[in-house]
Amino acid sequence: MQPENPQADTENQEVSPEPEPSWKIPAELPEQDPSMFRYYITQESLNVGTYPLMDGKTITELAAPVKVEQDSITAFGCIDYPQPLTAEQEREYALLPASQNLRALDSIGHAAEAAQLPDAPEQALDEYPMPDPALCEDDLKNCGYQDGDLLPLSKERALELFEQDLTVYAVVDGGGAEMLFDREEFESQLPGTVFALSREEWEESPAFDALVQERLNRQQEREQAFLSHEGDCFAIYQVSREDPQNVRFMNLDWLKSHDIPVDRGNYDLIYTAPLGGSGTKMEQLEKLYEQFNLQKPVDFHSPSMSVSDIVAVKRDGMVSCHYCDSVGFTEIPGFLPDNPLKNAEMSMEDDYGMIDGIINNGPKEPTVAQLEQQARSGQPISLMDLADAVHREERDKRKSVVEQLHQQPKQESKKTAPKKSAEREL
Repeated sequence: MQPENPQADTENQEVSPEPEPSWKIPAELPEQDPSMFRYYITQESLNVGTYPLMDGKTITELAAPVKVEQDSITAFGCIDYPQPLTAEQEREYALLPASQNLRALDSIGHAAEAAQLPDAPEQALDEYPMPDPALCEDDLKNCGYQDGDLLPLSKERALELFEQDLTVYAVVDGGGAEMLFDREEFESQLPGTVFALSREEWEESPAFDALVQERLNRQQEREQAFLSHEGDCFAIYQVSREDPQNVRFMNLDWLKSHDIPVDRGNYDLIYTAPLGGSGTKMEQLEKLYEQFNLQKPVDFHSPSMSVSDIVAVKRDGMVSCHYCDSVGFTEIPGFLPDNPLKNAEMSMEDDYGMIDGIINNGPKEPTVAQLEQQARSGQPISLMDLADAVHREERDKRKSVVEQLHQQPKQESKKTAPKKSAEREL
């Protein structure tokens, strides 16, 4: 017999709640394990879409982005690695390191020791820019070519440089080199053929100069390579191209008379190399002065060494910095960091103005104008980044107005510029 009101019976039955899902996207980042290296996932990281592979990594993706590092970074998640990433990996995958990574560095020693961990490439001094970094000169010698006036190329790189109107050769049996005139001749070569380029033509090419100038974009990485290099070596610094204080070619007496310190922030690291030869430190400095005026290396594309340059010398593990003065060299203490924590920060920090004990490594925050230009060019932008940029510029504008109101007018004294001495007195 059916009940008269089945609906009422159904209503009287208790409805069991639906089970909670076995997984849930977190709303906050987990606390960082002191032994792990954390890297924040940004909008740029999401645009890249892939992350460096490493056993033992842990990825945390958030339901919504959060502000981290004192609200300076918008993170969509994080990846914790058992070992630090290289600077190139950080740039390639747009991952920003957490400031607490220094604790992990302390647990295994300072940054120089961390650089020697497995999977971390050894940092090197400036090297001759090869046209094909995947090959070395021995590859030509192994093919029987012994003259030394050519540099080896893979087929792909040879075609690239051929399209740039550079002369390309194919190394044939017996160690000879045949000039190639069209793409068909490339295709007719036997599999495994090594191609080559004239060393002289390569060194005169825009591509060679571009690789030399690219070094200037890797200031911290190259400086750390100099500081951690095991053998004797040297580094040349020159006043940056902007030269906001107008100190290029000025001697130390002029700097002291104008109360201007010799500051690393005003300089670019131009060149690093092993230090050869014998003699006292001053004798080696004089030899370097002569070399970088009369016999400059082919990959030194900067002005000859002159007054206001800094030469850092590392001998027997000790680093000293010397100002190229009107007469001789004068040692400048404090130009480079001399403690492990500061070295560790400089190896990861991308702004020498922020050497403050907290790593703020990462791309500079974009301005409203930059984001609008990016949008006009058809590139995607983050609306959150645009809103942050608007807020940041309004805040800076208010701060600037307040500072101007508090500033007292100053009586400017007429400055007489001394004669600049581009030639050092010997």
